[in-house]
Amino acid sequence: MRSILTLGGLAVALSACASYGAPDGDANYDSIKAATDQCEAKGGHLQLKAEHDGRTVSDYDCKNGGAR
Repeated sequence: MRSILTLGGLAVALSACASYGAPDGDANYDSIKAATDQCEAKGGHLQLKAEHDGRTVSDYDCKNGGAR
């Protein structure tokens, strides 16, 4: 029984990682919000990379300074 609970906890932890800022994770609301907050904390702004479609978190870059 204990091993089943451990595996369940591991599955929940891994799914949370996938939805909150994993480099190649889906660019859903939560992951983009987390990336934006992290970038703004460094004094930058999140920007879509040229030639990217914005489907994954890695399609965005944190740019420092300049106009948004």
